[in-house]
Amino acid sequence: MDSWFNRQCCKRRSDTVCQRLWSNQCIRRKPVTSKTLFQIGSLSKAFGATLLVKQLDDNQNYNLNTKVKDLMDSGFNFVPGREEATVVDILAHRMGVPDHTKLRLDPSLTRENLQGRFKHMNSVKSLGKSFLYSNMMYGFATYLSEKLGGHTWEELVESEIFRPLE
Repeated sequence: MDSWFNRQCCKRRSDTVCQRLWSNQCIRRKPVTSKTLFQIGSLSKAFGATLLVKQLDDNQNYNLNTKVKDLMDSGFNFVPGREEATVVDILAHRMGVPDHTKLRLDPSLTRENLQGRFKHMNSVKSLGKSFLYSNMMYGFATYLSEKLGGHTWEELVESEIFRPLE
């Protein structure tokens, strides 16, 4: 492992009582500060799910059982046979669609144009019945957040999750 990080924070009501940051940056004799950046890998899925669920909760018209097609513009084409998929199907990895991991290597792939690739994907398991891990569907979930929030996913995570913690 090239990098590791640990943070200890104690809170009492809204006051931070003690805080300590440490990592292998300490071994390298580089200071770890609140501005130090670390890779988070698949923890971004937790942020993605938290943001999308918060947005759905804040919106009276949608919830986890909302069909994905109802969040999209007319003309949206989902993975064939997945037209009835809900938000929770995406977040719970119940789409039955393989991950298509190599698709992430395409430098032209964006959150917005990912949906255009869906028509070329196939399903291998029943919708809502089986667990099949998919980074691609979580990428699409971040796009749903952008549609609901009107800003980039990064801006939304900052404003809806991180800033309220300050």
